[in-house]
Amino acid sequence: MKRNYFLIFMLCVGFISQAQYYDKSIEPIDLSILQQALDNEKRTGYTTTDIDSWLIQSDASSRNQNSWYYYVVQTHNDIVVRNTVANIYVNNNVATVVNSRFVKNLESKINIQSPSISASEAVKKALAYHDLKVQNVKQIDFDKEKKIYVFEKTEDLYSDIKVNLVYEVVSENEIVLTWNVNLDYKKGSHWWNTRIDASNGSFVSVNDWVTSCSWGDVKNHVAHKHTAKSNNLKEKKQIDFINSVYSKNNSESALMAGAYRVLPYYVESPNHGVFELVSNPDDPTASALGWHNNGNAFTSTRGNNVISRYDSNGNNSNANPVTNQSGPGLVFDYPYGGTSVAADTYINSSRTQLFYMSNVTHDIYYRYGFDEASGNFQENNLGNGGTAGDPVDADAQDGSGVNNANFSTPTDGNNGRMQMFLWNQGAYNPNELLTINNTPLAGDYAALDNNFNPGNVPVTAPITADLVLVEDNNTGGTNSTDINDGCGAITNAAALNGKIAVARRGACNFTLKATEAQNAGAVAILIINNVAGNIIMGGGDGTITIPAYSLNQADGDALIAQMSSSTVNATFNPSPPPFVELDGDYDNGVVGHEYGHGINIRLVGGRFNSGCVNAVESMGEGWADFIGKIIQLRNLDNGIQLNGTGTFVVGQAPDGQGIRPAPYSGDIANNPMTYELLRQDTTNATFTIPHGVGSVWAGILMDLAWDLIVVHGFTDDIYDSNGTFGNTIALSLVVEAMKLTACDPGFVDGRDAILRADDVLYGNGVAGSQTGPNQCIIWSAFARRGVGFSANQGSNNSTSDGAHAYDLPPALGCTPDFLIDNGDDEIEEFCQGTQSSASFDFVFYEQNAYDTPTGFVANGLPAGASATFSPATMQDTGLFTMTVTGIPAGTSGSFPITVVPGGDASKARSVDLIINPTNPNVLDGDTEFSTDNSTYTSFSNNQTINIAPGVDLDLRLPASAFNGTLLWTSPNGTTYTTNTVSFTNVVDGNNSVEGNWTLDVSFTNDCAAPLAPQNMNFTVNIDPLLSTNEFNLEELVLFPNPTKNSITIKGMKSTNDLKVGIIDITGRVLLNQVDITTSNKEVKIDMSKLSSGTYFITLDSNDFSTVKKVIKK
Repeated sequence: MKRNYFLIFMLCVGFISQAQYYDKSIEPIDLSILQQALDNEKRTGYTTTDIDSWLIQSDASSRNQNSWYYYVVQTHNDIVVRNTVANIYVNNNVATVVNSRFVKNLESKINIQSPSISASEAVKKALAYHDLKVQNVKQIDFDKEKKIYVFEKTEDLYSDIKVNLVYEVVSENEIVLTWNVNLDYKKGSHWWNTRIDASNGSFVSVNDWVTSCSWGDVKNHVAHKHTAKSNNLKEKKQIDFINSVYSKNNSESALMAGAYRVLPYYVESPNHGVFELVSNPDDPTASALGWHNNGNAFTSTRGNNVISRYDSNGNNSNANPVTNQSGPGLVFDYPYGGTSVAADTYINSSRTQLFYMSNVTHDIYYRYGFDEASGNFQENNLGNGGTAGDPVDADAQDGSGVNNANFSTPTDGNNGRMQMFLWNQGAYNPNELLTINNTPLAGDYAALDNNFNPGNVPVTAPITADLVLVEDNNTGGTNSTDINDGCGAITNAAALNGKIAVARRGACNFTLKATEAQNAGAVAILIINNVAGNIIMGGGDGTITIPAYSLNQADGDALIAQMSSSTVNATFNPSPPPFVELDGDYDNGVVGHEYGHGINIRLVGGRFNSGCVNAVESMGEGWADFIGKIIQLRNLDNGIQLNGTGTFVVGQAPDGQGIRPAPYSGDIANNPMTYELLRQDTTNATFTIPHGVGSVWAGILMDLAWDLIVVHGFTDDIYDSNGTFGNTIALSLVVEAMKLTACDPGFVDGRDAILRADDVLYGNGVAGSQTGPNQCIIWSAFARRGVGFSANQGSNNSTSDGAHAYDLPPALGCTPDFLIDNGDDEIEEFCQGTQSSASFDFVFYEQNAYDTPTGFVANGLPAGASATFSPATMQDTGLFTMTVTGIPAGTSGSFPITVVPGGDASKARSVDLIINPTNPNVLDGDTEFSTDNSTYTSFSNNQTINIAPGVDLDLRLPASAFNGTLLWTSPNGTTYTTNTVSFTNVVDGNNSVEGNWTLDVSFTNDCAAPLAPQNMNFTVNIDPLLSTNEFNLEELVLFPNPTKNSITIKGMKSTNDLKVGIIDITGRVLLNQVDITTSNKEVKIDMSKLSSGTYFITLDSNDFSTVKKVIKK
């Protein structure tokens, strides 16, 4: 919230005459408040001259409604000393300098007072330095207030050239007057700010407003698999977040809401989830005009926050096409084409996805403090402060590069630009191409298809055959010495016939190996690399007719070794459609990362200084990773899972390593990145600048988020910035801390800013007061990665000096402790008798340097079962698994199991073991009928129920017989779902009763025995002849029942016209398997030849007709 400080004392205080505002949009304040805070810096060695000449360069809002930020920069002769920013936090009219880059004894270090070369001469020097065409430039404007010269752009540039004087801090004792020359390249690859020495025209320094995210050596990432400790987490259930995430918005009315066929923001890429038609995703708080209105309404991918265009030429033209709605009401329903077609065939979908994700990022981070006053990207700021006119130009499928992405962040009021490129390094295939079917090596393997052109023969159906190692005579290739490389004439052609040939990589073309194996009769060939890693097989031969896959050296050598001792059978699985290109617009993590550069550059050092995240140890890449990742967390995720960055664009599995030195994970075994390792990498070979450096920082922030989640819980409503859940608190702390972070920071600067943010947002509002409730959690997360209390970052332009430390501040009183949390979906469910064991994952969270081995006890296990834990004890953050074994086969029911760590019941976590009982067979006589409320009689599948007209009929399947639902269908199609179906006074010929019935039974669980669902057919026959029947069926007596051998039936008036039958539960007639003896009033049936089970005896005469159920032991 804005604070209305009044500008007073302007004439009566001497220093005020030397202080000024850089821009009229800066929130006014009583300047004496700021000067008083700066005066307090005299105690740290500054002179009066050092702190009396300054400029308010930027400002920013605070989420603390009583606070505001001012970014004051040192000046000399009204010329800014670049990046000498003092960050002043004002709370309730009290100002505090939270950090300062002011130079001590400034005047003594200045080289000259005025320039010796002109601004136009400096432009020529800068053009030459960057190898651009040097030409005379025409001055077209001069901003008197900001003292900026404007020159007409040259043919290599997109924008006009802006030049102004700044003092550059070259070293601790040398400050040089320079011309800062701003050069915005036409294709957007660079936006240089180049300092030219104003005394002699020499180059001094440079920084780039374009953050180009070099995503590493992507070739080495294709099909790469990362093996990590305890990463075999159970498959997660998909959650519908739409209603919960946008539920708050449904009650509010944003202008011009729409619907978009996209990957929702919490789905990282097409490899992580599915597309949805997301309706009304715009947040009315952050986007009061909606996404398609900046004061003017649009029906395309253009609005107040973002303009998404197709920039295939890479020319950044505002005339590049946008995507229009596919249907009225701002519906953008366009299909994604995938990686096997040209990306431009689905450009409308690409622009829609980029427009959606960029707007979502704008809206979420607006809620957390990246608002108009703090320098966000909007065309219309709606009177909320800041400088308007700067929506993000989001270029989909930008043609100026490949295998990359970038974001340009000029100062507030100038458009940000995101360039998303196409990728040509291959796509992840979730189905492994090679399966070994036997031997101890059985399993799936990440083989690669070839890139032969011509000659790529796709596998359209699985090819299964034994593997046979090629043998040749070493006559082919160049200096071939390996008889198994297939470079010479094949000598074991007979053995290869009809088999899958295996050959080592060697001294000849891959296509030659394929044709030689083909000529020997092989149905396919597998080529094993002879050096570490995978092979991307190229070449071309139109005569090739068999598929060719390759395999990495480690797996291949093991396979060849196994083939030497046993026959190995394998399957070539179908390869995916041929790869064409991959569109980076669909990696929501990358889009969030790129937008994240705009956020952290505008917030760190202030919105009018886009050069405050350029030191060697600065954490811009880490902030960007975190900004993209934190909003994609799932309620069922845990802090141990591998969370790689950019897995989609580099063709990795969703749980792959990504493009950082390690994936993000709270387990040190999975993510070993620490401040100590960063310092030890003195050449930055592993932790490159800036990406590798940033990955260490992002790892710490992700640890912090999960540490907060385990204490405060998780919400899937990430828009609830005022929430008290761990993930929203983490996001609030990190965004607020950027405003508190020193210009050109190092890790210690960043840590201290987060601690201060805790004070500002959740403590007493005074930065540095250590009153925030999360101080120990923050310290613990940083100390675990080496940025503890005694850590020293040294120079911010070195990652190898200073000191790492794992300690906590002794005065804070952070007690070593731990918590555990569920690591999966907390439920294991299976059918009775199908398995005797079950496993559950948990996460152990170390807090405040806890280091005591802690064991676990499980309560509530099924009778006869036991539980073990792996590892048996924990003391550091990581995953542990409880395995329940010895579950008896007859066990069923629900078992809430409580895991108690270290004997502390207050920290226990529960899981549910659900063992569903086996479904009964309802076809074996569980169905029954009754007439006139008499005793129920069983009937089975395919049986006929004979009844007299005029009786009342009840059909039933008792609820006690099964757990589920049923559907009766009568002869006329009427359906019933009750357990009992009743009719009164039935009439012969009425097809609502008489005729063929069906009964469909579905079970609550899918534990089938023998069928699920079950279906039966039966017939109701209303026979007028039975209406005169005076025989009482209840007089019939069957004994013994159950029986081992024979059964006797008594109670009949006569057996003269009696027909006797016997059927099993499937309806089969079994007369030829039994002996039936009848006398005047008695029937005896010998069942000794029948197997044990349930049978039905049918008795039919002129007097009666009935079916009796018999059990044969």
